[in-house]
Amino acid sequence: MRARVPFVVLALAAPWAPGAIAQGWQVSPARQEIRVAPGESRTFPVRIEREAQLDAPDEAVRFTIAPGDWDIGRDGEMLLYPPQTMADSACDWATFSPTEFTLKPGAAADVRVTVTVPEGTAPGLRRFGLFFEEHSPVPPTGPETRRLVIRYRLSTLVYVVVPEPARQFELGGVRVERIAAGDVLVRAVLKNPGALHLRPTHWIEVRDAAGKTLLRTEATPTMVLLPGRELEVSLRAPTGDRPSEPVQIRYVVDPGDNLALQAATARLEPAPGG
Repeated sequence: MRARVPFVVLALAAPWAPGAIAQGWQVSPARQEIRVAPGESRTFPVRIEREAQLDAPDEAVRFTIAPGDWDIGRDGEMLLYPPQTMADSACDWATFSPTEFTLKPGAAADVRVTVTVPEGTAPGLRRFGLFFEEHSPVPPTGPETRRLVIRYRLSTLVYVVVPEPARQFELGGVRVERIAAGDVLVRAVLKNPGALHLRPTHWIEVRDAAGKTLLRTEATPTMVLLPGRELEVSLRAPTGDRPSEPVQIRYVVDPGDNLALQAATARLEPAPGG
């Protein structure tokens, strides 16, 4: 009779919230932004905490830590790479201790991270991630059973700003599409030709032919826009259009960081048969 082995699934959590949370444990902060001048260092802690477990109060779990590179794709997807893969990687600037440890339920540990920027480094953004992986024991299985074990990797994504980076933003092509239920969908390309990351917000204003605002959507944050990157974004809004009159669709982006708003306006004709 053939024995059946347990499955082990590794789930990656790369969150953008203040703390990264997995089943039974968490890492905080999930994002760390520091300013470090060339030739200087900056140290900060990262905390790992386990929840109490009444069914196994003394079961220790081993955690390991490894640095790595990360990026954000054009569609806003998270991309992970080995350390020192990216040209703007700061993995070799970072040291941390401990590199592994064990925690019992209800316990916590602090990892001390130091980032040292070499002399002569040009202004701009460098980044790396610290990835925390838990190695919980795989429960035993019988000859006719299977067990699914989900393991998590959580991360602290570190932004290292070397002063003073140039800030720039460009609004690329904007398209307006009429979709079902009287709504419009705006698609746009956001570009960052500067040396510092941006966190834009965007919204849509619907105006009548005379320019009077009929409605405005709530300002919504986009994914972070990294230096030298582009993001393809979309935003939906009700048109509020009248049956026989065109409306103006104004798409507005606030790049943040005291940069000027940028906008594009398109004329939307009444729906056929309106």
